[in-house]
Amino acid sequence: MKKSLFMILSLFAMITFSVQPVFAESVVSSYSDWLTKANCPYPPCNTTEYSSPQFDMVRSYVTVKGYQYLPGFPDDVTLTYQVVDEDWFFDDVYGETIKTGYYKDSLFTITISTFTAKPGVKVKVINPSTQIGPKVEGSVYQ
Repeated sequence: MKKSLFMILSLFAMITFSVQPVFAESVVSSYSDWLTKANCPYPPCNTTEYSSPQFDMVRSYVTVKGYQYLPGFPDDVTLTYQVVDEDWFFDDVYGETIKTGYYKDSLFTITISTFTAKPGVKVKVINPSTQIGPKVEGSVYQ
């Protein structure tokens, strides 16, 4: 009897501790803007865009799904995506991914890892190009 009870409890413990919860991702923030080129000659210049609102991470990564393209041209666009704590002078950067491609008619998907979940963050999109000013639009999932 003890042996059967021990085996049942052991099996229950193995099942309980080995099952990983599955979480559906949901939109926690979004962004949309036209970015100017990095050496913009006519202010106001806007080479960065922050997602809104800020959010508390529940996992050690965020998923970004969006569009990035240069209107009127089929050329690839290269942008930097960061998870940041926005500050007046300098942002604290927790993770970064660079994405290259032309995404007007189809979504791209990227994952930005931060190694630990962070509170009060945003996704920052940066245009490092001195040649082009792309349209960016997307959503952040957690």
